[in-house]
Amino acid sequence: MSKRSANFIRRERDYYPTPAQAIPSLTDHLKKEFPANLSFAEVCAGNGQLVRFLEETGLHCCFKSDIEPQADDILKIDAMRIDPNQIMKADMIVTNPPWRRDFLHDFIFMCVVKLGKPTWLLFDSDWMHTLQAKKTGLLNYLSTILSVGRLKWIPDSKHSGKDNCQWHYFIKSNNGRPPKFHGRLLNDS
Repeated sequence: MSKRSANFIRRERDYYPTPAQAIPSLTDHLKKEFPANLSFAEVCAGNGQLVRFLEETGLHCCFKSDIEPQADDILKIDAMRIDPNQIMKADMIVTNPPWRRDFLHDFIFMCVVKLGKPTWLLFDSDWMHTLQAKKTGLLNYLSTILSVGRLKWIPDSKHSGKDNCQWHYFIKSNNGRPPKFHGRLLNDS
């Protein structure tokens, strides 16, 4: 049986709210590396769960949108059509995007190169080890990796997901330097 079973029914538009277990590694890192009054844009906000988790730690969300918002306070905007003026006040983008490669590669390029925003994205660890990722040139912008491990994406499920996950931090000015890797926190479960 393969890692990604053919009979796995995906949720439409890869809508999987961000699990709480994904947050500590990111917020601990942000507290050490960035100013306390950090603001962010969440452009694949879904139901706003990631925004709530991050705001509970003192970060400020100045813009949130989704192609199909699951909450009234989230703007209905396709992430690939974000106007730079909408996220100008944000220090960075932080989101859990769809993992489909046909979307992800264009999305990373749009956030980091076109919009010029430092960007934290939560997705599978395998991505950075593929020839596909290498060929896109996007690894040149990958600055920091925060390991998260396997996450339970469906709360009432008996099992965690089949993929290890990590936060990927992309910055335009990385200039192809090797990314800094941070392993899982000791208190991670």
